Amino acid sequence: RMVDCRYLAERLRIACYLHPLAVVVPKPHLAAYHPHHNLRSSWMDWRLNAIMRETPLPKGKIAAPYINRCLEYIEYWLIDQESYHNRNAIKMHRNENALLNIGWLLVIVASVACVLHFFIHDVRIVPWLTLCAAGFPAAAGACHAISNQGEFRKLADRSNAMALSLKGIKEELQ
Repeated sequence: RMVDCRYLAERLRIACYLHPLAVVVPKPHLAAYHPHHNLRSSWMDWRLNAIMRETPLPKGKIAAPYINRCLEYIEYWLIDQESYHNRNAIKMHRNENALLNIGWLLVIVASVACVLHFFIHDVRIVPWLTLCAAGFPAAAGACHAISNQGEFRKLADRSNAMALSLKGIKEELQ
């Protein structure tokens, strides 16, 4: 239900910019595994169409000043989205690099602890070396797993591509 509401919110957000220009909100191209293969039978599409029917079309002539004002709204939205995707790409790169660096640091400390086990036999220090030698590789593996599951590199690449695409659209509008 939450994903359905998110889908509806995204469609309504697009409608806010297209409806004043008397343009129909385009149907999305969903993946084959999407649960709503037929959007015409979904409650989200029904609700979107009901809202669109209740919303009156713009009155009067659609002249240059009106179109320019609508284009300003769209340009503002594009600038905001482009800025978001640029910030998101930087944040995702930073997350991936931090996890990678922490993982390597943990592996190095664990390796040093293993080597020190050969030379240090003090009863007070050996448990700490054992903890580092056994625990830090597991923590490094966890950092690697978080990095893979988070797909930070893929998200950063996607945000970069989206920012470039939005920049191109913004230049076309200008």
